[in-house]
Amino acid sequence: YHNGRLWPFVQGYYAMAAARHGRIDVFAHALQALKDLAEKGGTFAEFYEVDGTFPAERSRQLWSDTGYIAMIHRGLFGMSFEIDRLSFAPLKPKALFPSTVTLKNLRYQNMVLDISVKGQGGYIRSFELDGKTKRFSAEKPFIYSKLTGRHDVVIVMDDDSKT
Repeated sequence: YHNGRLWPFVQGYYAMAAARHGRIDVFAHALQALKDLAEKGGTFAEFYEVDGTFPAERSRQLWSDTGYIAMIHRGLFGMSFEIDRLSFAPLKPKALFPSTVTLKNLRYQNMVLDISVKGQGGYIRSFELDGKTKRFSAEKPFIYSKLTGRHDVVIVMDDDSKT
């Protein structure tokens, strides 16, 4: 991006674009690479050199954290925050997440959500809200923003849209 460095907030945009276009391989690589860099240095730095190092005064950068959080919210959980709804189009790489992933206590409008994504892949097999299966067609499954209170969302993924 700039001076041959890796900037986590830019990686976040890159991974979100990959997820939006169903490129699970590119999304998985970007997510894993940023996770590895953060674990190596024990922080999300402002930027990383090619060798994975960073200046100490560039550690603990909130804007870099948000690049990773965006990968999780908008990629792995596939959330799209729209005016009247929260829609879902998760992308769950098997190699990174072989079992169920859950995001608990997500506050959205006047509700609190626990969201679980089961299976893996880029195709939604089923979508449940509070234990009830919701039908969806070509449109992404969603919940209306006018809901209130606590709700459970369970999304089951599949590798292939034909199964």
